[in-house]
Amino acid sequence: EKGTVHWIRVAATLSFAVATPLLFAAILVTRERVAVNLLDQLDTAQMESPAGMHVGFSRVEEVINGFSPPALFAHPPSRVTWKVTVPAQKGVLKTNIALRPYVWEHRSDGVAFDIAITDGSHETTVSRFLNPGRQMNDRAWVEMAVDLSEYAGRSVEIALATSPGPNGNVGWDWALWGDPRIVSLRWFDRY
Repeated sequence: EKGTVHWIRVAATLSFAVATPLLFAAILVTRERVAVNLLDQLDTAQMESPAGMHVGFSRVEEVINGFSPPALFAHPPSRVTWKVTVPAQKGVLKTNIALRPYVWEHRSDGVAFDIAITDGSHETTVSRFLNPGRQMNDRAWVEMAVDLSEYAGRSVEIALATSPGPNGNVGWDWALWGDPRIVSLRWFDRY
């Protein structure tokens, strides 16, 4: 029995010795470097909502499936626009979108989330429609990502907009932008 315990300890030690550096390397390789945190620059953004600033927007924390990014509540129709400089190295705009869980049970007919990036001569747009009342996969934080490499080193406007679902009904459209940011992957920064 002592021999078995000894070999179990040896195997555990070896597993730990091999797994720890591999895990550390994986974290370093895939770690994002946040170049621009848009929520930190909210005071410089242009915020538009017919409901007014205090009804249309607020900073919130919403736990969905155990994940709780810092978020901006943006009731449709709304638009938030920042002027930022895109990093020279492999920039990507990332954000998570969701509807607050309270409205999932058939209270909302869904929300369209639109991202527009422009440098004045070219525009990139990405859209995603969430309807958690009808689509179970929409009952989560859903990641949106936009490659910004064509704007590298340039000044751009980034707009995050929400609009109501197909019925035009804005009732219960409690839309969230989670942790909007421009990142570059550290792995690429070195090459």
